[in-house]
Amino acid sequence: MTDLLLMRATLREAFRPRRLVIALLLTLLPAAIGLLWRLLAPKDGFNPAEVYDSLVVGLIFSFALTILSVTYGTGVVSQEIEQRTIVYLLTRPLPRWRLLLARFLVSVLVVTAVCVLATVLLALTVFGPAEFGAAEVGPDLKALILGSVAYGSLFLLLGTALPKPLTWGLIFVFGWETWVPKLPGSFALLSVMSYLRALAAREISVNPAENAGDNLLLAFSRAPQVTISPSVAWTTLLLLSAVCTVTAMIVFSRKEYVPREDAE
Repeated sequence: MTDLLLMRATLREAFRPRRLVIALLLTLLPAAIGLLWRLLAPKDGFNPAEVYDSLVVGLIFSFALTILSVTYGTGVVSQEIEQRTIVYLLTRPLPRWRLLLARFLVSVLVVTAVCVLATVLLALTVFGPAEFGAAEVGPDLKALILGSVAYGSLFLLLGTALPKPLTWGLIFVFGWETWVPKLPGSFALLSVMSYLRALAAREISVNPAENAGDNLLLAFSRAPQVTISPSVAWTTLLLLSAVCTVTAMIVFSRKEYVPREDAE
């Protein structure tokens, strides 16, 4: 019962006005862009499959999923430190690892809900209700759920182990995760996004005449240069999630935390 009360309190914190506005924006933005694209494009020049693939990869996988994961994942602990409530959290009659796990599960739930809703709304907008099945959103939804857990656990570990974890998380997302999958050789195997792309099996068409270096969407969306089987992707992401979550619980159980005067 105490765990449920803690999760309810954490869920209320997750839907504070500022965070709620951001979550709603990231939920509706892909569908809004898809609708605008559909309205402005000539009828014979609008390909729902290509538009959906571009937006689901560039805006949902590589932007909404990563941004929300780094925000909520690192915030599980850092938010309590910044708000100077970490002392009160640690006085609850629960082992520390259960406190962390309960808050982490809520953060994953919120990220998953936003990404799933954004994907479904995008498919409905681009394909229309009658052709919704043609979008084949099933693999995307599975990859997004697993991605929420994998990214969330990684950023949870950053939040428990490092000072200013949000800064490090953003560097990881916009630096490492954006460019490492595009390096030659097997560097893509070191990126979480490479495994998610393997599960979703989404590719987008790039016009060679376009300057992809000047196109942020294409910069996020180019496929990695290695082939990863779905079974390898599942195994790697589940193992990463387990290792990061368990390590984060161990660190949180042993490390001393004090309220911080400065905020990120």
